[in-house]
Amino acid sequence: MNYFYMHPNRKQYYFPENVFEYRFLLSFYTPYSLLGKILWKGYKNLPWLRAFFSITEDELPEKALLAKKMIERKKCVLAFNLGTSGIEQKMTILGYDIKKQEKFFIKFSERNATHKLVKNEYEVLISIEDSGFTPMVKSFSKKSGFLLLETSFVGGKKLEKTTFSKGLLTLLEKVKSTEPKLSENRFGNRFDLKFVFAHGDFCPWNILINNNEYWLIDWEMGGYYPAGYDLFTFIFQTNFLLNPEKKIDKIIDENKAFIRAYFSNLRINDWRKYLSAFTEIKMVKEKGKKNNLFKKYYQLKIFSNG
Repeated sequence: MNYFYMHPNRKQYYFPENVFEYRFLLSFYTPYSLLGKILWKGYKNLPWLRAFFSITEDELPEKALLAKKMIERKKCVLAFNLGTSGIEQKMTILGYDIKKQEKFFIKFSERNATHKLVKNEYEVLISIEDSGFTPMVKSFSKKSGFLLLETSFVGGKKLEKTTFSKGLLTLLEKVKSTEPKLSENRFGNRFDLKFVFAHGDFCPWNILINNNEYWLIDWEMGGYYPAGYDLFTFIFQTNFLLNPEKKIDKIIDENKAFIRAYFSNLRINDWRKYLSAFTEIKMVKEKGKKNNLFKKYYQLKIFSNG
């Protein structure tokens, strides 16, 4: 079977040539830039364009070929996402078991730096499996030094709107109300603030809408954080990545009503100290990475203390 990769400048997503027989595999990729949307539309509608980026199965990246051998399913169709390059890079796989007529999702970790994240996601998903807005764990195993976390497939479309909403505020209330018992407290006594359970990477690409219901995927950063962490992640991380020219004060003004509503529900008056804690955590996470986020969060830190 041949595959085609997306996108041309950075080979990250690999789709089987028969992907249109299993169209749910196309949900693996959601573009947010105008150029990405145009290119993705062309990929889906122009066979001659896909042909330019076609490879044989033997030409798949080595890690994809290795994962295929490790998946204990005899006959299945697979799409691969190699992940964003960096120390936390891991591969994810979306597949269809032809024999069982079953859709599935697998996260594949090949290095120690990502083992901890995948293990945390497994523990979080198990602890909140009755929440009604997460995928269900099907298996978790370690093979030859690799970790594989398999979950059920969550249908729906990834959130395309990058602006916050009342529906997302309600979802955050559901998330923090689950209050699971987790083994790790990653911040100890570092912050003298109210902590709540959070997704940890609450961004549009980790939020699905299915039958007007929200679902959350990719829980590897799930845990207890200073209140507002998820809210601020959506508001600032999304804008910093997708609207980098937008000023911080404008972002605040556009979302101030949601910020006040969120913290009012927690009976917290001074939300700026929570914004300051959020920026501290993000600066540690982004330090040394090859992106502009550290600088953005440093500017936000100054704003929060002003």
